[in-house]
Amino acid sequence: GEILNRYDPGVFERRMDELMGYIVGDLEKSGADRLVIPMLGDGIDGMLRVSQLTQLQYGIVDSCIRYSEFMAQWIAAVTELACVPVTVINVCGNHDEIRPLNSKRGDFAKENMGRITGWYLSARLRGQQGLEIVEAGDKHFREIEDFGVLFVHGDAETKGAPAARDYGLLYNRRIDYVVRGHLHKYGIETIGTSRSGAPVEEICCPSICGIDDYAVSLKKSAPAGAVSFLIEPGVGKTVTYQHIFSEAAGGEAVG
Repeated sequence: GEILNRYDPGVFERRMDELMGYIVGDLEKSGADRLVIPMLGDGIDGMLRVSQLTQLQYGIVDSCIRYSEFMAQWIAAVTELACVPVTVINVCGNHDEIRPLNSKRGDFAKENMGRITGWYLSARLRGQQGLEIVEAGDKHFREIEDFGVLFVHGDAETKGAPAARDYGLLYNRRIDYVVRGHLHKYGIETIGTSRSGAPVEEICCPSICGIDDYAVSLKKSAPAGAVSFLIEPGVGKTVTYQHIFSEAAGGEAVG
């Protein structure tokens, strides 16, 4: 009868409310003058295996509709509370991908429900003061305080040192940080050295859903959480805030 993790739309909404509080608190503590929120993919589930469909409370289309509208309201609320310019970068994940006709990963690379979420957010929140929505596809490069940041979901080739090297060469831009999701765990790894001697880092962001049955089958576990960090001019990444959701810290649910 042990519960390693409980996750459903209600748990998701409660954790997102908690995350909003973390974001506002981190902004106040850090004194940052703008906020970048990457949505790193896998916003919804059920695309990869037929067996997953039996575990969904809503179908794929309804899940996408409900998730997109919730995120639109959540982003609008964060923007109002942040009191600084906000950029939201929507990156597609592998679980968002549709695989019709028994197709395999990448056969229909553009058929990704994450693209619908990005389009919806852009349309729904168009004109909101102080807010920029970026429909990024599978990756997005951005310079923040003169430091190159590559946002990716993090599966396949878009991870770690290969991503920093290959996409840096492709776009002729220095990449100082690779920010990724996919692995459901938090971690920072040095993957190289920049010309200035500072470390090139991969920042792996944890998942808001935490552990699932598949992770248990692989004997892997990590708590549900979030991470934020400050990039300062001429210095780079300094303060890092790691957050574990209180509902996932014990009692009712872990993970």
